[in-house]
Amino acid sequence: MIYDEYPDRWQLYRLAESIVKTLQTESETGDEEEKISPQKWEWISDMVQVLLLEELLSRRQMKQRKKGEGGSVFIPKTENIRTLKDYGKIGADGAL
Repeated sequence: MIYDEYPDRWQLYRLAESIVKTLQTESETGDEEEKISPQKWEWISDMVQVLLLEELLSRRQMKQRKKGEGGSVFIPKTENIRTLKDYGKIGADGAL
């Protein structure tokens, strides 16, 4: 699911909810004094969703950079480079 080309919103929501349920079961085994309120669980659920989407995005960007399918670095071939002089925007003396 993580590497689907277009992950479904419902799948992402279900994955985030399964992570939150795992966190809830782990927190229930702790002390009674450290019980987390339902309002905080809503906040935790939202944060898990945000972190999950951030992780998916960063993995996709890393994968694209490794493949060379984009990213921030583009090195054109020198024969395809044109200058502003080629288009008549700048005169021979460099004036606009």
